[in-house]
Amino acid sequence: MTKCGRVRERVLQAADRLFYAKSAHAVGMDELRTEAGVSLKKLYQLFDGKEALVEEVLRRREEAITAATLEYVVRAHTPEDQSWRSSTGWRTRPARPTSAAARSSTPTPSWGRPRSA
Repeated sequence: MTKCGRVRERVLQAADRLFYAKSAHAVGMDELRTEAGVSLKKLYQLFDGKEALVEEVLRRREEAITAATLEYVVRAHTPEDQSWRSSTGWRTRPARPTSAAARSSTPTPSWGRPRSA
């Protein structure tokens, strides 16, 4: 990574921390440059303005969340996970009665019954 790339990364990390702690609206560019340790001139060379910086921080957050979600989904559908599900009887959805007779014979849970007087 180039020096400019490292400075840009430092600014983005500082912006992410400050925006998370205070909100993007509450953080000024002067506070951000102090936190990142760069001059205001350099900050504006890296980003056209605060809006561009906020957009970049949000884009990176979205990418991180999407990557973590996809990783979870892939892990949850591995053969090992599926064999664990079948060996423990774990289901993704509750079993549903297939016939009207079976549905009518399903007991009502105690919390759903009317109170007796």
